[in-house]
Amino acid sequence: MSLEKQYYDNAALWSKARFQLEHEQRRFATGAALIPPDTRSLLDIGAGNGAFLRYLEDQDSTLQVLGLERSQTAIDMKVCQADVRPGSADQLPFDERTFDMVSALEVIEHLPYQVYETTLRELERVARQYILLSVPY
Repeated sequence: MSLEKQYYDNAALWSKARFQLEHEQRRFATGAALIPPDTRSLLDIGAGNGAFLRYLEDQDSTLQVLGLERSQTAIDMKVCQADVRPGSADQLPFDERTFDMVSALEVIEHLPYQVYETTLRELERVARQYILLSVPY
């Protein structure tokens, strides 16, 4: 098993308590504030345990959200009501322009160079209007 897989399949990484910390909640609030009001559907790439999706569910019950995550451990520990499906950011299993917005919060900096540009093209392909990216500061 690769070190990367061991890291992302570590259950401690996806604990509910971790995502309830103040700095995580601020991060979610900052991302949510950037979602335009005309957004009706959102795909979150690298959704982890769905903590951002849960934040969105708690804020706006009309927004249709879906997550995509590569770690089965994270999916098994999901905290949101939304579906979080297994998948890879560089091969999105959706038709073109499926979602009003596609988000990838603290994801792109983890991508290997070989899939970075492919992933950005995939985000653009499935986003109808908006793409929301964030990186650590």
